[in-house]
Amino acid sequence: KQMAGFVKAVVRAGAKLVLVGDPEQLQPIEAGAAFRAIADRIGYAELETIYRQREEWMRKASLDLARGHVDQALVAYRSQGRVLGSELKAEAIENLIADWNRDYDSAKTTLILAHRRRDVRMLNELAREKLVERGV
Repeated sequence: KQMAGFVKAVVRAGAKLVLVGDPEQLQPIEAGAAFRAIADRIGYAELETIYRQREEWMRKASLDLARGHVDQALVAYRSQGRVLGSELKAEAIENLIADWNRDYDSAKTTLILAHRRRDVRMLNELAREKLVERGV
């Protein structure tokens, strides 16, 4: 419904409509799959040149992720030391905060992401403790 209304408004205005997106990404429940339906019906152009990642292995890993080859992408990131694992959650948290603290630079922005709010709170508290130790 939303897409149909949008397309009608574009046609009334005599404007050009260019849709950009990824039909493989999860869609909001109410939106349906309008982008995918349009792409399937009238075709699409696919961009495959990656500019954001500067190193070739990163570009290849990005394409692997886009094409659903997550295992291959993870192998690439692991081989470059970009994905680390721990047997226990507590050990992973300890390593995460230690790495963040080691690389801390007040002139840069660094994010620590967590899925659950309680984990976000706990990680924030641990990071703040490290900042207090630094006198920040």
